[in-house]
Amino acid sequence: MIELAIVAIGVIVIVTIIVIKVWNDVSTPSSTMTHEQIMQQAQANDEELLKLISYGIQQDDNGYIFLDNTGKCVYANRKAYSMFYVLEDLDLLYEAFETWKRTLGIDVDATTWCRIYNSTGKERLYRVRFRRVHDESGKVVGSVYVIQNVSDSLEGEYGEQYRLTHDDLTQLYNKEGFIAAS
Repeated sequence: MIELAIVAIGVIVIVTIIVIKVWNDVSTPSSTMTHEQIMQQAQANDEELLKLISYGIQQDDNGYIFLDNTGKCVYANRKAYSMFYVLEDLDLLYEAFETWKRTLGIDVDATTWCRIYNSTGKERLYRVRFRRVHDESGKVVGSVYVIQNVSDSLEGEYGEQYRLTHDDLTQLYNKEGFIAAS
């Protein structure tokens, strides 16, 4: 959880710095620039910002799945593809993710959950966070799933806690899990 927060803060700081730089570059144009040139410079800066964010997300250890405001999957990083054993097909990736989510009975409005994903005989424990993305006016413009592989901690304290609070067969809360969650 701390790692995700650090990554998120890092991305926000980088994006903020770039946005400020882009704003300064566009808002203080030379007196010889035309409106068209200013707009072209802003577009070039936006493209550079988009590349930077994309590269950062592609190199992160978490899987990211982005949906537009209609719920259509529009982007996923390489890690998300590898976590669900899908090659280069965005629709298949989202279908695999949604099938897993439905099979587990995860509520549509659930913002956080942690469950085992089993594929090709390999079990992985994934912690998933769901967030809606809002524009500056507060309107929902999309959403994002951040998927963290916490399988290594199965042997550690978190895995022990998970096994104590979840049923082995159904992977749902057992009695102790319900008591702890309330």
